[in-house]
Amino acid sequence: ECVLQLGDPLGSKLWNQKIANKNVIAIKKYDDKRDPYLNYSDIVHISNLNSWIENIIADAYTKELSHRSTFNYDNESMLDDYNKLSEQCAIELSNAFNLYPISEPALFNKVGELLFSFGANIFIGNSMPIRYAEWFWPVLNENSNVYCNRGTNGIDGSLACTSGIATSSNQQTVTIVGDDSCAHYIGFLGHANGIAREANINIIFVVIDNG
Repeated sequence: ECVLQLGDPLGSKLWNQKIANKNVIAIKKYDDKRDPYLNYSDIVHISNLNSWIENIIADAYTKELSHRSTFNYDNESMLDDYNKLSEQCAIELSNAFNLYPISEPALFNKVGELLFSFGANIFIGNSMPIRYAEWFWPVLNENSNVYCNRGTNGIDGSLACTSGIATSSNQQTVTIVGDDSCAHYIGFLGHANGIAREANINIIFVVIDNG
């Protein structure tokens, strides 16, 4: 296997362990011989790196268009296949949830089912909560407003965001965060309680305590 690394190496210890025994070719814009993790097989210097990448993408796009022009897509058939696969995935997931009922995915799926008819605000925390929601939740009520901040990284501000959303919309709000996010901002819980009492709204915090 060959790994093409564009620019500086990733500062991830896990990633560099994975590619430790791979054929790693570093492609750099400048004449830079540094190899901080000692895993380069070769270093290639390309001064016009941006143009080089653009040409590769353009060439791949051209080939894809050529392929599409010679392939007759049957949209209805593709949709049927997709729906069948989707149904099969739902069955397999349901079987897994029944087999491991107290696993994080199963419990998160149950939370999603409970919120299915919930017509208010749902705030989803970073890292695994937002991923679990995408992977395991059913389609929510069309009147539900789903919020998150910073996508899949960052642990700060979740509880404050929840309170702001609840008070600005004057609606009941459920927030689901991990234990790190909660612990990082736990000092705000007292303020959140005061805000909820003053605005006469319900704010429900669900914490995934997985240590």
